[in-house]
Amino acid sequence: MSASMRILDIPKRPDPKMVAEFAKMVTPHLSDSMERLYAGGPQLRPMYKGPTMAGPAFTVKTAPGDNLLVHKALDTAKPGDVIVVDAGGFNDHAIIGELMASRAKQRGVAGMVIWGAIRDSAELGAASYPVFASGVTHRGPYKNGPGEINVPITMGGMTVNPGDIIVGDADGLVAVPLEHGRAHPRFREVDPGEGNQGDEGNRRRHRRPRLGRQDAEGEGLQDLMSLAGLRELKRAGRRSSRLFAGTPRWRRSPTAPASTWFRSAIRSASISGDRKRARSRSTSCWSSPRRFAAA
Repeated sequence: MSASMRILDIPKRPDPKMVAEFAKMVTPHLSDSMERLYAGGPQLRPMYKGPTMAGPAFTVKTAPGDNLLVHKALDTAKPGDVIVVDAGGFNDHAIIGELMASRAKQRGVAGMVIWGAIRDSAELGAASYPVFASGVTHRGPYKNGPGEINVPITMGGMTVNPGDIIVGDADGLVAVPLEHGRAHPRFREVDPGEGNQGDEGNRRRHRRPRLGRQDAEGEGLQDLMSLAGLRELKRAGRRSSRLFAGTPRWRRSPTAPASTWFRSAIRSASISGDRKRARSRSTSCWSSPRRFAAA
């Protein structure tokens, strides 16, 4: 088959529960949360009066004013899909009308988006079946091709990939990329190494890193801040317990950490009865606390 008549499948469809969650949202909130980068332009307007439209994008790229591949899309789209047609924004010839919209409804298609014109606007406007378009004209379409199905398309400044979640309401259209939908807290993909750990596992995964924990290179907060800086924080009234959360209690004192090291070294060596070891530790703990901790 030539590249100008490619007919492909949607590579990956979103979970129906994910689509149902996005159907509860309004397009202004979705557009704002995605930094206004995945929203259709003002030319794409709702041509119906009814509920919010939501479903995976079943994309069609066709020549301006031609709807041959749109008929094929009606035959191959699955119930719940939204047929999204890139007809180049050409409004001189209608791509669909009442008959094709009725056929799409009968097949369970969730709605149709036309980057181009429609006709029978009075009938479509009185119905509740979701149809979006960029214009209206009485002139009918051609049926010559070429066209492609389920390829990336662009319409109204919005890029749509097959399987993206299309949400449309009275304010316009938003295309939510599938990877963005999976980032939703309810649909976040869990790392296989984490396993099913219940609520406690979820709390551990989402817990914020604490300042006192060691970083990836093993350097703790005390290695990054000078003693003078810690004293300054204490004078400013900051709680050092928050800064040193996750570290041993004997390392939390910002005023005399070395003396604490010294006392701990002498005490542990004296208990064991090894005076030579006590003398060596009393000298080494000042210069190399890490060596003492590893012993």
